[in-house]
Amino acid sequence: MHRIFHILFIAYILLTSCASSSEQHDWNLTADSLRHSSLLSIARADSFVVVTVKNAWVEGKDLHRYILVPDSAPMPQHYPEGTLLRTPLRRVVMHNAVHAALVEELGCANAIKGLCDIEYVHTPILRQLLDNGYIADAGSSVQSDVEHYISLRTDAVFTAPLEHASYGILEKVGIPIVECADYMETSALGRVEWMRFFGLLFDCEDRANTLFEEIEKRYTDLCSIAQKATSHPRLMTDVLHGAAWNMPGGKSYLGNLFTDAGADYILANDVHSGSVPLSFETVFSLASEADIWLIKQARTGALSYAELKREHASYASFAPWKKRTIFCCNTLTTDFYEHVPFHPDVLLLELIQLFHPDLFPTPTPATYYLPLE
Repeated sequence: MHRIFHILFIAYILLTSCASSSEQHDWNLTADSLRHSSLLSIARADSFVVVTVKNAWVEGKDLHRYILVPDSAPMPQHYPEGTLLRTPLRRVVMHNAVHAALVEELGCANAIKGLCDIEYVHTPILRQLLDNGYIADAGSSVQSDVEHYISLRTDAVFTAPLEHASYGILEKVGIPIVECADYMETSALGRVEWMRFFGLLFDCEDRANTLFEEIEKRYTDLCSIAQKATSHPRLMTDVLHGAAWNMPGGKSYLGNLFTDAGADYILANDVHSGSVPLSFETVFSLASEADIWLIKQARTGALSYAELKREHASYASFAPWKKRTIFCCNTLTTDFYEHVPFHPDVLLLELIQLFHPDLFPTPTPATYYLPLE
């Protein structure tokens, strides 16, 4: 064990000794025009690209800066301070299946050498690569196995940051951490636009840009259809977990997606971009007469009205329980978390059809939210 940490310390020293000079230089950066993301900025110099991830919790602060240098080019003599990444990344560990699924869709699954929380993976190709041993089981995303990461000769670890997050020994050994704060974007297309960052990291920029533009067009076209709706059903979501009823904030990408689909979301006026914990009393005051109730859970069996009432008798006091207008997405049997974040157009279509069936005389079958039994 001591030998391992000695090696880690040496690796850290070697990596940090390669940091750029703190001298001031005119980098002559040209900024990319991002259309939707509020947390990313991309700027290009002749020999490197600077990607800045903004802090979603502290306005005006940056969370992380990355300096991307193609490994086919010589290292520039000077570059801004930040985490250096030689691109394309060829050996990565991913904490979340959603980002692994995106990398697979971009045609770069061969770069994924380790994946955490594999019990939640539904993407067929990723499942096959895991089963065949081409992608290693990297254990739990909440307890990083740093020695395993090193044994995989990891170029970078992809993780979703939390407010005040600390990465412990992972930060000290010099393995670059790519902080994927896409889930904190305030719009669905803002989150999708993060695939442009992934395109830069894995040298598939053209494919990422094309995919983004295709999804953007489908999403905006669907928004135009939803705007034709003459009514807006009152929408509530989720259920109690302990004492807290967590719902997407009004400025979250899901909260805005509900609005884009033509719903009157009960937290539409809320200012949070993450999840908001509410008391039962607060939810009841806002949603007792809601029209539709969407529930997203990981369950081994189908949820029913009777079971929902057994879990909490007061659920039966809500109008959607009485009117039988509750719809459930079982994340244990669907690829919701892997597919929807970077394909919100699929969910948007499903919800517009649910909220406004008159707009789609021949609707497509629902994939995620199905009627409660």
